Amino acid sequence: ISMYGFYIFTDSRLNIEPKIISNTFVKLYIILALIVDIDSIIHIATGMSLWPPISWLGLRYCGPFGDPNFLALFSAVVFIYIIYSDKDDIPKKYYSLAILFVNILLTLSFSTFAYIPISILLYKYTRRFSNIKKQILFLVIYFTFISLYAALDKQIEKFVVEILYKILGSYDLAYLKYGSLQIRLDTQAEAMRIFVSEWWGQGPRQLVPQLEHDTHKDVSAWLKQKS
Repeated sequence: ISMYGFYIFTDSRLNIEPKIISNTFVKLYIILALIVDIDSIIHIATGMSLWPPISWLGLRYCGPFGDPNFLALFSAVVFIYIIYSDKDDIPKKYYSLAILFVNILLTLSFSTFAYIPISILLYKYTRRFSNIKKQILFLVIYFTFISLYAALDKQIEKFVVEILYKILGSYDLAYLKYGSLQIRLDTQAEAMRIFVSEWWGQGPRQLVPQLEHDTHKDVSAWLKQKS
């Protein structure tokens, strides 16, 4: 992901062309993604692979990254990069996009499935905005979304669980999968409430004592709360 940092921090006086660096990285990453795809397909067919998947609501392949979400995020960033690249920069663009799409599917990363279309839509409608306007818009969208979630969390839970049930075929799995998302949204909603009431803060190491759980996938705490 830091390939985008080259465009921000590379000094023109160094005579380094960021686009060449990014395109080289992308081409090498496509080769890695293809190897991961082949390895995953071999595992599906034979049960053997260089990088066995993790089992969490299905088999989730992660290649050498050790975490399917990391693989999905990197593949999604490269996927979007290729979409907006010139044909001459990335030869056989559609083949590359297909390789990356399979790569993302193998991770079963639901958040990444949402991340790609949202990113494309945001780019489409904000590409002419200045950076300050973009940041203000994103903050407004974020705070609006979290506020709506805090007010309609039960309705949102029912709606999302029904969608997950149709995908996973089990309400138990649907609730478990939704719990991974809900614990993060609950944390952010509560953090926003604390910020509004005490915007000056209360010092370091206050996250878990005040919110009673971590911000990322603390499903055990969510299950205790539900029970």
